[in-house]
Amino acid sequence: MVFSSKQLNKIIEIIRPNILTKGSNYMFEGVTGRKLVERCGGRVVLIPITKNVSSTSIINNIRQFNIKKTTSQ
Repeated sequence: MVFSSKQLNKIIEIIRPNILTKGSNYMFEGVTGRKLVERCGGRVVLIPITKNVSSTSIINNIRQFNIKKTTSQ
């Protein structure tokens, strides 16, 4: 699920995730929403960073694909 960080606490309260993931480039204590997830019974997991793979790039590629698909119809 992709969302603005301004919406994070509201989304956490609504979906009450079991796991909130962030890249291992984050410090566990600095993960936004960590305390709320833990209060809701979930946990935070830091996942290893894969060289040359960026979630931002993946999202942008999907958006570009959808724009091209929509304009070609």
